Amino acid sequence: MFVKVENDGFDLGAQRRPIEKNGLPEALKVLNERKVKEAMQTVHNEEAYADKKNPFLTVPRKRLLESPDVNLSGDRYRPADIRASGKWPMVKLGEVCEFLRGVTYDKSDESSVPTTVAVLRANNINLRSHTLDLGKIKYLRGDIKLPAEKRLKKGDIFICTASGSKDHLGKVAFINRDLAYYFGGFMGAIRCKDLVAPQYIFNLLTSTTYDFFIQGLTAGVNINNLKGSDLLSFEIPLPPPEEQERIVAELEGYRKVIEGARQILSSYKPTIRIDPKWPNCRIGDIATMQYGLSIALNTHGKGYRTFRMNELVDGMAFDSGGMKYADLRMEEFNKHRLVKGDILFNRTNSFEHVGRTGIFGLDGEYVFASYLVRLTVERDKIVPMFLNRWMNTDEFQSIAKTYASRAIGQANISASKLAQCAVPVPPLDVQRRIVAELEAERKLVEGNRALIARMEAKIRAKLADVWGDSDDAA
Repeated sequence: MFVKVENDGFDLGAQRRPIEKNGLPEALKVLNERKVKEAMQTVHNEEAYADKKNPFLTVPRKRLLESPDVNLSGDRYRPADIRASGKWPMVKLGEVCEFLRGVTYDKSDESSVPTTVAVLRANNINLRSHTLDLGKIKYLRGDIKLPAEKRLKKGDIFICTASGSKDHLGKVAFINRDLAYYFGGFMGAIRCKDLVAPQYIFNLLTSTTYDFFIQGLTAGVNINNLKGSDLLSFEIPLPPPEEQERIVAELEGYRKVIEGARQILSSYKPTIRIDPKWPNCRIGDIATMQYGLSIALNTHGKGYRTFRMNELVDGMAFDSGGMKYADLRMEEFNKHRLVKGDILFNRTNSFEHVGRTGIFGLDGEYVFASYLVRLTVERDKIVPMFLNRWMNTDEFQSIAKTYASRAIGQANISASKLAQCAVPVPPLDVQRRIVAELEAERKLVEGNRALIARMEAKIRAKLADVWGDSDDAA
């Protein structure tokens, strides 16, 4: 019998501090209750028994021994809670598709320069958009011969079958044309038979129902590996071919809108046309700078919410709802308390992200962590938002990065180097006008985020309708 315990009364930090959540007393109660005995007596030789009202699962010994690795993760044996579609028959994925595992190769087969033998891996699937990302491709020596069937073809569903992160396991991308790329050993391809439209299957593999199925297969397993036999056991609704095509057309329409909106969001950069008559000054002449807190942060809400580098988003200091906390004395809090108009500059990060900048404008009590520098501007010389917008332009970012010192995987721009960066300083009324124009642009661009959320909701609702389960749209 397995009993699931989510928390043991302590956090996961090195100090193991007590927290409110503790599942051990409830687990002990379940073990001691007579109804567990009764439940165990109802177990058939071939089936697992799970009571949805209690966190326990009983599994026959015979079923445990069926697996060659004798996996002792209870959730692996928990019956999947997948509802049959009320509209169409349910079939296993293996009845309408085949699964091919990717090519394997030795380290000595790899090439440091591009060749005609290119292999795609897990990093080549965008987790959020379910599209191909061809930014980093693995090349093998040109004389290596690989099976033609392991090359991605039009209609394939490219899938990640092994990953260090469970979030990426099972992620998919649709292949809409024949490609000159092979799929690697930790990847696979789902190829559909004539009974089913490939894009219909692809859409089902982006649904919440599929996500739950993958999570159930890998719960508690340290090595995140998706077996082809498990994948092909996934049950799906199978409507008539003409209905599949209608479903695909509707979902594809939503996805095209999302793609267009994302292109706008990724392409937009605030620009400021510089009048050569404007004077320039160094940042150090118009702002004071302060490094953030160098203390351990906590996740159980003790102290003050603390901004870190990942909470600077599109020029704004953004409270994601999952911020960490700093437990501070009042004196230290007052020293690092953020006020509206403060600008936060990310001084240490990868070279790509170092220099990320955002302005603070929230109500509430916040402080900032050590990899950030706070700029407090002299408001009689420069408008805080104008400086923030300038620091988010490509022009400023390029200049700031010339001051970066590099280490392994990291870059740093110190406060003293940041102070040397030049800033154009037009009259205050001109600064305010430029800020107002950029804010109007920002609102138009931000409308695309709402559009994406709306289209994603429509996709979830349609897939929920296909599954016959309204919960999938939640």
